[in-house]
Amino acid sequence: MKQVSSIELKNLPERKEIWAFKPENDLRLVKLEGVLFIDPRQTDIPEEWKKYTTFLVTPGTTIHFKQLKRGDPNPPPDQLRITKTWWLDFDGKGFTVQDRINGEINRSWYLVVNEPQILGRVTVNGEDRLITSFGKAKKAGIELRKGRLNLVSESRIEGPLRTIPAVGWNHDFQEVTGVLNLPPGWKLFAVQGADEVAGTWLEKWTLLDFFIVLIISLSILKLKGWKWFLVALVMLGITYHEPGSPRMVWLHVIIPLALLSYVSISWIRKASTLWYWGSIIALLVISIPFMIGQIRTGFYPQLEHPRYHTSLSPIQKQVVNERKIHPQTPPYRLKKKGVFSRSLSREEPVAKRYYDKSQREKHAVMIYDTAAMIQTGPGLPSWKWEYASLKWNGPVRKNQTVKLWLLSPRVNLVLSVMRVVLLVLLIIGLAGKRSGKSISGTDQNHCSIKLKELKILFLIVLAVCLLLSFSTLSIARDRTYTYPQAEMLKELQQRLLEKPDCLPKCANISRVLFILNADSIKVVVTVQAGIETAIPLPSSDRWLPREILLDSKPAPGVSRDDDNVEWILVPEGIHSVLMLGNIPETDAIQFNFPLRPKKVRVERGTWKVKGLNKEGNVGPSIIFSKSTRLKKKNAEKVSSEVPPFFEVDRTLSLALDWQVKTTVKRLTPTGTSALVSVPLLDGESVMTSGLTVKDRKVLVNMAPAQSVVSWFSTLNKTHLIHLKAPLTSSWVESWVLDASPIWHCELSGIPVIHHRNRSGYWMPQWRPWPGETVDIRVTRLRGVPGKKLTIEGVHLEMIPGSRFSKSNLTVKVRSTKGEQHKIFLPPGSRLIFAKINGKSQPVKLRDGRLILPLRPGLQECDIAWYQDTGLSTITRSPVINLGAEAVNADVSIKMPKSRWILWVTGPRFGPAVLFWSYLLVVIIAAVALGRYSSTPLNTLQWILLGIGLTQISPLMAITVVGWFILMGVREKNPFDEKALLFNCAQLLIFLVTVVALWCLYVAVRNGLLGIPDMQISGNGSSNFLLHWTQDRIQANMPELLVVSLPMYVFRVLMLFWALWLAYSLLKWLKWGWECFGTGGFWKTVKIRRKKNPPPPPVPTLEKVD
Repeated sequence: MKQVSSIELKNLPERKEIWAFKPENDLRLVKLEGVLFIDPRQTDIPEEWKKYTTFLVTPGTTIHFKQLKRGDPNPPPDQLRITKTWWLDFDGKGFTVQDRINGEINRSWYLVVNEPQILGRVTVNGEDRLITSFGKAKKAGIELRKGRLNLVSESRIEGPLRTIPAVGWNHDFQEVTGVLNLPPGWKLFAVQGADEVAGTWLEKWTLLDFFIVLIISLSILKLKGWKWFLVALVMLGITYHEPGSPRMVWLHVIIPLALLSYVSISWIRKASTLWYWGSIIALLVISIPFMIGQIRTGFYPQLEHPRYHTSLSPIQKQVVNERKIHPQTPPYRLKKKGVFSRSLSREEPVAKRYYDKSQREKHAVMIYDTAAMIQTGPGLPSWKWEYASLKWNGPVRKNQTVKLWLLSPRVNLVLSVMRVVLLVLLIIGLAGKRSGKSISGTDQNHCSIKLKELKILFLIVLAVCLLLSFSTLSIARDRTYTYPQAEMLKELQQRLLEKPDCLPKCANISRVLFILNADSIKVVVTVQAGIETAIPLPSSDRWLPREILLDSKPAPGVSRDDDNVEWILVPEGIHSVLMLGNIPETDAIQFNFPLRPKKVRVERGTWKVKGLNKEGNVGPSIIFSKSTRLKKKNAEKVSSEVPPFFEVDRTLSLALDWQVKTTVKRLTPTGTSALVSVPLLDGESVMTSGLTVKDRKVLVNMAPAQSVVSWFSTLNKTHLIHLKAPLTSSWVESWVLDASPIWHCELSGIPVIHHRNRSGYWMPQWRPWPGETVDIRVTRLRGVPGKKLTIEGVHLEMIPGSRFSKSNLTVKVRSTKGEQHKIFLPPGSRLIFAKINGKSQPVKLRDGRLILPLRPGLQECDIAWYQDTGLSTITRSPVINLGAEAVNADVSIKMPKSRWILWVTGPRFGPAVLFWSYLLVVIIAAVALGRYSSTPLNTLQWILLGIGLTQISPLMAITVVGWFILMGVREKNPFDEKALLFNCAQLLIFLVTVVALWCLYVAVRNGLLGIPDMQISGNGSSNFLLHWTQDRIQANMPELLVVSLPMYVFRVLMLFWALWLAYSLLKWLKWGWECFGTGGFWKTVKIRRKKNPPPPPVPTLEKVD
């Protein structure tokens, strides 16, 4: 038999015939020539033929088949999409990269990464894969087998690189998006290489912003000169897009300033003066909180409010759902609209799953080397702070790069200081003495004030605004503390997602009844459910129910999974499920039991049953087959003169062991015996018993009713597999390669017919003509060096006590193999317990060394111990060596309420004691108020008063300060108003006095009875709960230091302050009474009544003589 290229028709029974051509385009694409094509709709050929190409033939016609393409030599290009996520290290010396690749693979079945990206861990469809190297360059990559790709990888980019690959893989992508996560203190100035970027400093600027900045700067150039122009231009450039910065208020300062310089009309100048000083005050109110925030975030970047914030503390969410250790939901949970999904632990062995798949055949493409050490990767950070979104329009080539312009924390600190300095300079420049010429040319200094008065006024307004700013910040901080704590959220989550006690046996099938009629099958399933859950029903690959009823009603929650297993949602209790369906056209039907029933009963009629014993017990499946009487409807026997013709299918399974499955199918009708000799491949050895092998040929002897014979063989491992189709006309061959991902295969020879099977796995298939060959070059892939153990998260909680301290260490470890891992605790530690996944371990602590028996997979280790180190002035965290590098390291210290925290040190992302900066502001305000001569307090007294007022809210402290200023104004400026206004002012002063005295009482009460407010914030910290986070550590946990004093020290100091206040308050109240009485304490209000006008005189008549 050879390839047919033409058919010559010489002797036809009829003069004309109508033929139909059914193409097999996947085998070869041909073009018919030499025939007359006709419209099949205009003929009376069978209806099923009308969908094919029809043509007319006559005697002597030669049909030519012109081959246009054979097989699929050029499959469609790969259609891949990638979503990249970068995390910049806290120190800026590297990136952690997560890639999510989705799409269709048709050509590239081996993906590799390019430098400088270092591949650490890869999962495909949720399963860990071995990272291997191949080729001369020995690049790390992954062998793929399924066409529909769902790949997730973890990589590292080491070094302070600012030009990184846009893709990172040695492959082009149709769609690329990415997110760059920046830690606290880092800013992204600009990005070069991406089409769309959101989140950079440069991207925020618009033409309108440029216009406003230039207008303000040029106006200052006209009014003040070029030096102030440069100051304004630089200051606006670096502050314009900062949150809370003054922007449009500058125009309200410049416009009246211009009017005062060039307009001489009196009423306009008066209005401009009011406008000008009102704008100056508004500028100070806006600028001072902004400057405080700049200084704070410059020194403590963790205090800023990012655009997207998730606490870095692993007390809150730390690992994404796909990396959880324990599933928090039942094994079968409702997703949506009756669709169910299984939630199984990644480390759970297949043998322990809810139903057994051991009876199903497993392809080699799904088999991996169990002895290979799969890499655990670098570990992914769990924090999110500031971020920038990147997007590319259209395809992205593998060699494209992205250039990042980053601003480090030091640069941002310098910029913060520059913003404050330049802002202060510009405010002083605009609020100082002005000079200019009016329209008439006269000097205009009418609105200028003395320099000394200006300084005093500026310092007082500055102090008030500072205190107001701290009041706002304090209120914001207090609101933050009202949110639920992370421990409470975690506890609530565990309660909501707590697994039922009955799992995994919350439901069972007590019995199943099969009723086999002549044309239908009924399956009655009795279910007992302890909770509302989903269960799998008996299923068959050849039978599908047309109707499913639950308790004689249509079942609402039914779904079919990828294995054609029907799932049904049943409520709690005992229920009956009825499945109805027609009998398929087959001689045998096999039903599988994903959930094995306790009893099975069959009303079989004329059917035979296999897999059911007399007691009604079954195994994983049951088979129903037709009796001999029902098989008389087979195809009619053909004459023995027709030679048998076969199809030989060879499937080469290259797994850990190489095997060949050969299947011989009879294509001609059955009814007669058939004999054929099938040659073996080079290095093939038959393993199936009952076959005759002679001269390296298998003698296949089929019975009259037999149509299929198959056997298994072993195949010697070699670098080259040579396949050649025998020169015979008795059969056609089909070759299928089923290679495990541990082998890399390069194909040559005839074109491949199908690159993927129906399930989407890469299993190339060939349909050769006799004599054609295929060469398969096979290379064993070896794993690249990588981590075999990764600590993906660690949390240390320390609770110091007066005599000893208790510590709890929680470590999330991913291990490739079972091993003994060592953790070193501080000397003198006493172990309380050691648990792995909640189970206590029989381990002992020897010389500070703790050995944990790890198993493969992800696990959580909990360790608790005591230390004989109590509280002291300087408290340090325990020195712990984890034995390996770790990511997401978190340390928390719960200080007792009997300690007064003064200072803390540790990693940058941690708590900050803001009390000392607040105290510095209070001292500055006290110095400014000390220069105000209208009060009896000197600078030292203002400082002492301010120190005590730090324990109340800034608004209350401002009330006390305002009372002193109000009384000073009352003394120097007696009210010379009408009696009613004077009395109202006196009443107002009296009310302010009462409120001020109450504020002083609250300060004394808080100092003697309350808890000192040290304004501790950052990373979720509070006065007694301190949190630190480090993205990556070597092996040692971060070392922390807390400086604290006993609470009675604070109480004693506040007692002395309260006594001083009581002594001083007597003098201040006497002074206040004198001020209050200046010009009188009360004025009598005289009510004047309006007098009636006198009546007009009555005219008199004079007597006339």
